[in-house]
Amino acid sequence: MASPMVEFDHAVIRVNDLIVAERFYRDVFSGIYGPELVNVEHTSTCTVEELLHLSARGGPGTRRAEIEREKFGRDREERDPTARIAGTPQGTVHIGEALIPLFLARRHDQEPPPEQMRGQPRHSFPASPEQMEKAIEVLRTNRVAFEGPVDHPEPALVARSIYFKDPSSNFLEICVPRDPEAYPSNEALPTHAD
Repeated sequence: MASPMVEFDHAVIRVNDLIVAERFYRDVFSGIYGPELVNVEHTSTCTVEELLHLSARGGPGTRRAEIEREKFGRDREERDPTARIAGTPQGTVHIGEALIPLFLARRHDQEPPPEQMRGQPRHSFPASPEQMEKAIEVLRTNRVAFEGPVDHPEPALVARSIYFKDPSSNFLEICVPRDPEAYPSNEALPTHAD
């Protein structure tokens, strides 16, 4: 059977606190998939002076920010509070072959209610049935509220899911594909985003 998941290169997640987010993704995902498959890199600037210097001279996101300024106008950062600023603090989470850059949010968005565990956009990560059981244990140990496991009837490509949020209220899902043999637990995991 062909893989029911779509592998991706990277997905960007906005976070409210970079250090807390890095710790969360390291602790939760290395607990589920194993520390050998999860790596967190802190690549941000550390001081206000460094941030100002890099945003003027170049730093993380400088090339992309310049392209966006050319495309959307030089005043985009004033008009659009979600626009990326060059040199903005960031971190990177690697889960298997997937790359998840964490960017510090420039503004506060209202979080969903604490009891809401499902929403959009949602980042989903495939797991074996054994990893799903480990996910329940890891989420409980780390005191992360979750919903599930939820069983999905056929013909859904996903058989079972757990829904939860990161500390910045981004929606996340651990799911078991209907064909669990598609993801042997000893290989790097492909991932998908909803």
